[in-house]
Amino acid sequence: SVPFMPRIYSRKYCSKGCQDEGSRRNYNPMHRFENQHIPEPNSGCWLWLGAPNSAGYGVMEISDRKFLAHRFAYERFCGPIPDGKWVLHGCDNRICVNPDHLHLGDHDKNMYEMSSRDRSLFGERSPLAKLTEIQARAILAMPGTHQSIADEFGVHRVTVTDIKSGRNWRRLQ
Repeated sequence: SVPFMPRIYSRKYCSKGCQDEGSRRNYNPMHRFENQHIPEPNSGCWLWLGAPNSAGYGVMEISDRKFLAHRFAYERFCGPIPDGKWVLHGCDNRICVNPDHLHLGDHDKNMYEMSSRDRSLFGERSPLAKLTEIQARAILAMPGTHQSIADEFGVHRVTVTDIKSGRNWRRLQ
């Protein structure tokens, strides 16, 4: 787990030195980037100290425009991001901006990595789950009409249909 660190929210200047009259460093995006992350010695992650967005990814502001910090890091250290490509975290840490932990992919690759690393909220880990895995396995194996099975488990008939057809709980198939 990440140790507690005070959160520094986006502001016009990255430090007191940048705020001083005559200083032009506040217009240098790289300087701002360097002042808003710290290395984490155990994982090698560079932890973003700036503001996060609602999804938990670091955000930095440059010339009144917001950029995802990990995408900024990738472009600065690794090169341009082709159209349609995503910058993925190999370390699974949303606030990491270490370019060595970032790689290109697309939505499908991101979903595959999430699933293979067991980070997806499937089955009873989903906040929307009405059944446990044991109950879903029992429904899958039970004979009878979907309505009778649904009545026995206290769920809607469509829930049973979705389990038996493989639309839900497909890992049990």
